[in-house]
Amino acid sequence: MTKTIFHKALNVTVILALVAAMALSFTGCAKEEVKSEGIATIIVEIVDDTGTSTEYTISTDTGTLWGALEQEGLAQGDESEYGIMIHTVNGLRADYNLDGAYWALYKDGEYLSTGAESTLISDGEHYEIVYTKA
Repeated sequence: MTKTIFHKALNVTVILALVAAMALSFTGCAKEEVKSEGIATIIVEIVDDTGTSTEYTISTDTGTLWGALEQEGLAQGDESEYGIMIHTVNGLRADYNLDGAYWALYKDGEYLSTGAESTLISDGEHYEIVYTKA
């Protein structure tokens, strides 16, 4: 009789250990999924043709500056042989062929040598898009 109680207790202990192990493995998976989303919050400062500055806080998982701008409807552009050429930001068009105006891209005050579609973003970064005339 004592052996039967011992076997039942052992079976219950093994089952509880398996349930606990499964619960921990599911918890680990959930943490990995949240981590892999890659959501970044960035600040984008737009400086228009009058020098007026407007800041936008954007949370995105797009991975690029262009993706974040497009997601928020802040910029429009055309595909070119060099990548996307931004022509309109926040409703204001810059036309280089007309008057030498273009949108210059900066990160923390430093001119970017990459286009918006190839500029990878990370959480907490600050970008400036400045209406500029050549």
